Amino acid sequence: MPTDEMKERIEEMKAAAETCKRTSMWRMDSKVALDFEHVVNPDSVLALIAEIERLREVLEDANSLCRSAMAIAKRQGLQTNWTAFEDQLQGSLSRQHEAMYGDLAQHGKKGGGGA
Repeated sequence: MPTDEMKERIEEMKAAAETCKRTSMWRMDSKVALDFEHVVNPDSVLALIAEIERLREVLEDANSLCRSAMAIAKRQGLQTNWTAFEDQLQGSLSRQHEAMYGDLAQHGKKGGGGA
């Protein structure tokens, strides 16, 4: 979810885009001058932020499972609830598959390799 700081920056970008419409030039952070046609749509930036957050969550989920797998390996599988681990692994793999292939995953057009 975009933070208040991100939302504030997006509002600044929208205001700058409006200025561009009048001047056809935009000096971003006083460093780079851009023609208006190269200005990013603020709504696209918000969508990109949301996508980054979604991918971060999928990566965090996968990392958690890797840490669990490492703990299981260190115990050599002893005292492991294999059913719960398998369920967590399946859920994580499904979320990763969805993140990688989106709509194609739902239609079975991208297959998952099995071991």
